[in-house]
Order: sequence, then structure tokens, then C-alpha cells
Amino acid sequence: MRNFRKSIWIATALLMPFGATAQERGTAPMAFEVASVKPNTPDGSGVFRAGLQPQPGGRLNATGANLRMLIRFAYNVDDTQISGGPSWIDSDRYDIVAKGDSNATTDQIRQMLQTLLAERFGLKLHRETKDLPVFELVQSKGGAKLKEIKDDASSAAPEGDMRRAGGGSGVRRGVAIMMGGTTQIGGVMSMSQLSQTLATLVGRKVIDKTDLPGNYGVKIEWTPQPGEMMMMRGMPPGGFGDKGAPPTPDPNGISIFTAIQEQLGLRLESSRGPVDVLVIDSAVKPAQN
Repeated sequence: MRNFRKSIWIATALLMPFGATAQERGTAPMAFEVASVKPNTPDGSGVFRAGLQPQPGGRLNATGANLRMLIRFAYNVDDTQISGGPSWIDSDRYDIVAKGDSNATTDQIRQMLQTLLAERFGLKLHRETKDLPVFELVQSKGGAKLKEIKDDASSAAPEGDMRRAGGGSGVRRGVAIMMGGTTQIGGVMSMSQLSQTLATLVGRKVIDKTDLPGNYGVKIEWTPQPGEMMMMRGMPPGGFGDKGAPPTPDPNGISIFTAIQEQLGLRLESSRGPVDVLVIDSAVKPAQN
């Protein structure tokens, strides 16, 4: 097994389109009962870890999360829909432990994180719609090479897929991305979730046009080239604590576009269309607590 230098767990749940704010819904903002926000401290192992995951009981845990990652989850957008922001939006990383109502849904946890960002990070933003280049995710001529995964204990997920935390039955929704000289995506996800993840990697909004309604076991491996991997902005070469050079891309490796077609039976087609964008007006570094 390869020894990847960087590991990121991304939880995605496409619930409320574009993460409407409490003001837009005409309701009082939801907030965590308690929340700790601290600067992330590298462990010196040479391995960079970043993750953000809602937990049962209205909890949210984030490790090594930068402001862009927090906005991405709170408003249910991808990186291509976040514009502007302070110079440290990618470089400064935080550990967050927060707890809200024990019956809170993932959607409500998103709303509580919006409130936390406004109160602790002084985040102010507005929305715009821009006509931008996009990709459409479609099935290849031969059809998709994906196995649908049912949300029950009898469903056999592909090797390497993640099950629910705590070992319960059923399939955990989400995406695991392993980064190094070779990069992998693995997990059980909908095509909307896959599109959102790919947008963060290829730097364009990806629109799901696969007509595949279920959840599928996805595993894809490719070799990113310099300048790709939009989500790696602000990460130290090789990971925090690693004083060596970043892994050298394999010149014989395949691109993400080729991998999507060969391994998933899907393809990305260039197009253009309106994209809803969050424009950051201001933000401040939070005081440690």
C-alpha cells in the first residue's frame, strides 16, 4: 500500500441548495450551544490531516480546516463558488469542536456553522450569479461502470469504502481523498456528491447530468500535474512537518479526465452557464478560546 503524505476526509450532504442563510429563510439563526476554535498545531509526523465531519448528537468536529473548507461545508458549495477573502483563507487552519441540539440534522449543523463563522470569524459575504466555464458530468457511450450501493447492512461496498463511524450497519456517506504522487478518491456517494468533489479538484463547477439517481461505490486513481488540485492551495509542500520536497508526479500517470472515463465510465464535457457564487466581503482571524 502506498504511503500517502496527505489525507483529507470530506463529508458531503446535498440538502439545502446553496446553503440559504437564516436571514434569507426569515428565521432566527441557529447556533451551537458550545464551540471551541483553536489554531491547528502540526503533530510533527510529516503527515498533513484535514477533515470536517458532522457527528451524531448535533456535534461538529473539524481538524486542520481552513476558512475556505469551513465556508464550503457551511454553505454547501464547492471551491469554485467561493470568491475573494483574506490572504489567509487557505493557509491558516483551525481545529473546531462544537455541539448543538442533540437532534440537529446535518442541514441544521450547517446553519449553526454559518452562525459560528459570522460570530467568531466576522464573516460577511454576499451572493452573485456569474456566467462561467463549467463541466457537465455525463455517462460515456458505453455506460457508467458503477455499482449502486443500498443503505443497509446487506449491501456490499467496494473494497476500501468507508462504513459508518462506530461500526453500525449501513453505508457512510462521504468522500475520502488520498493525496500524494498518485491521488485517489474513494467512497459511497451520489453523483451530485461526486460532481461537487470533482469541482473542487478541477477548478470548475461540475453539473451532474448522468441521470444516475442512486448512491454508488466510487474509486478513482490518477496522477495530478502541477497546477491541478485546486483544493491543495495553502498546504505546505509535502504536508505540515515535512521538510522534504513534494512527491514528483509520475510522467506515465493518467489525468483525472482520463481516469474518470476509464475507471468510472463517465466523462467531463466543457460547457458554460450561470454559477451562484459567494463573494467574501470581510473576515477576521478568530481569537483562540
